[in-house]
Amino acid sequence: MRFLESTKDVSKFKATDILNVGRLYGHFSGKNKEERKMREIESKIKSLEKVENLFPKEFYTEKLNIPDYKIKEFILWVNSKQDLTKMLNNSPREMIQETLFKYSTQYKRLLKDTKS
Repeated sequence: MRFLESTKDVSKFKATDILNVGRLYGHFSGKNKEERKMREIESKIKSLEKVENLFPKEFYTEKLNIPDYKIKEFILWVNSKQDLTKMLNNSPREMIQETLFKYSTQYKRLLKDTKS
């Protein structure tokens, strides 16, 4: 995954963009829209990494019984069920921990079903 420069302005169309050929081209070609989407994806990935780093690896492997190589997949799966990025900003750490506990049993069951 590539990282974009943080100083680049990819905001929506402004009236002054008519005078800037580069920005005008970016709007018509869809390049600015793609870059905005990439920034959203990158910020979501960073938030999920923060959630993963919120707890030590032992928490996932010993308390939740999630295999070491499945931790990222587990967090992505939980995020698809309940938005962890919003919880990271608005909820205490214990609430995120409870959510991970709640979904860990479902995830382990899902892993067990896919193996058989």
